[in-house]
Amino acid sequence: MGVDTVQFALPAELDTYMQDSIFHMLGFCTYEDRLKKKLSRAEESQRDLALQLQQMQFRLRESDHKRAKSKEEAVLNAQALKRQVAENQKLLEQCRALKDECNRLEQECNLYHNDRDVFMEAAYEAEDRAAEADDRATEAEAKNAVLEAELDQMRLAMSMNGGKESDIEAAEDLAVLKSRIAELEGHNASLKENLSMLSSEDSLRMSYSPGETLRVPEGDGENQVLVPFEQFEETRRELQRLQDSYANEAAARRDERTVRALVSSAVTSGICRALEEEKEETINDLNMEFSSLLRCMEVELSACRERAKFAEKNVQNLLLELQAVRQEAAICRNNLDKAEVEVQMLADENKESNVGGSSKSRGRLRSKPYEAISEESICEICKARQPLMPLQANSVDRLTTQQKIVVLGFSSQKQAQLSLLQASSSPALAYLLVWAETFLLNPTSPAPWLVETTSTALLRSVPKL
Repeated sequence: MGVDTVQFALPAELDTYMQDSIFHMLGFCTYEDRLKKKLSRAEESQRDLALQLQQMQFRLRESDHKRAKSKEEAVLNAQALKRQVAENQKLLEQCRALKDECNRLEQECNLYHNDRDVFMEAAYEAEDRAAEADDRATEAEAKNAVLEAELDQMRLAMSMNGGKESDIEAAEDLAVLKSRIAELEGHNASLKENLSMLSSEDSLRMSYSPGETLRVPEGDGENQVLVPFEQFEETRRELQRLQDSYANEAAARRDERTVRALVSSAVTSGICRALEEEKEETINDLNMEFSSLLRCMEVELSACRERAKFAEKNVQNLLLELQAVRQEAAICRNNLDKAEVEVQMLADENKESNVGGSSKSRGRLRSKPYEAISEESICEICKARQPLMPLQANSVDRLTTQQKIVVLGFSSQKQAQLSLLQASSSPALAYLLVWAETFLLNPTSPAPWLVETTSTALLRSVPKL
């Protein structure tokens, strides 16, 4: 009998492992090549471990480098953060300072706005003063012209009257001198008569010249002859002295008239110059004041224009806000109307829940007469309810989760009404849930069962939205 032998080809590693196990169990020594292989494997594993160690050391160095770099970055970030905080504090202080400055400027603007009327009044007063100054300037010019005319007349009169006065004074002096000379001549004639009498008596002829004494014989008549001649000399000297004094006085008067004319001309020219300077100064002051007022008015006008633009923008914003408020008011009115309808529907539901206790159909219930619910009972039922919130949309999202479960969990409107009325602790909440279930199932169909008295009672008992 031949038996077919099946040879299984085992892997070399498994074969080697089995041989090593058998040799180890039997206690045989291992082969040298196997030891060499193990040694080579150990060396390879050692090299792999060394390589892994190097890689781990490299990774460690990299991690240390990253950690140091991250520390440096953290330090830099901390410093930058500190600087940023300091800058933020500075900016906060600057913002506060700017806010204070803005408040101060607003106050100054208000004060400036209040002082605008004062400036306008000052401008009007300045215009009045300018008109008065112009009037005074014209009056001063007229007075100056009059004074100049008078001065010219005075100069002409002085030039014309100066010779006449001197002639009059000279004539008066000449008359006085002539009278004095006549007296002296009369006295001289009497002296000559006496002298002729003496000469006839003494038989002497005299010849005399001014400044010389008569030569007479010695005797008793010598003194009588010398005395008249001395008097004549004194009279002549006095006459000469009077002529000199008259000439000096006339020269002094001429000098005085010249000085007076010069002084009057200088005074007149000084007055005219002073008036002109005063006029120019007044005109310059008025021009400067008027220009400053014009600049102030221009600045005020520009500020008023800016404020008008700002006010126009504010008015536009207010108009937009007013339109938005009107839209909100319209929405609120619509919500209020909806709330009134809802309250009426709740009242009708309450009436139906109280009246319809049997399991008959709605048509049969409608055919039977209803018993009216009094307003006092409805008010007592609604006393414990919570106030309704403003209704913005008829959506299921406006209901809570419990209300959604209660509303959507019923398939029949009548079952929902009865269950909610029996299980709910708040009748008003039950009415609201019944209405929500009815409206969500058919939002387009209005409730046909509305009662006037019930809705009025509910509206009185429910606070306004």
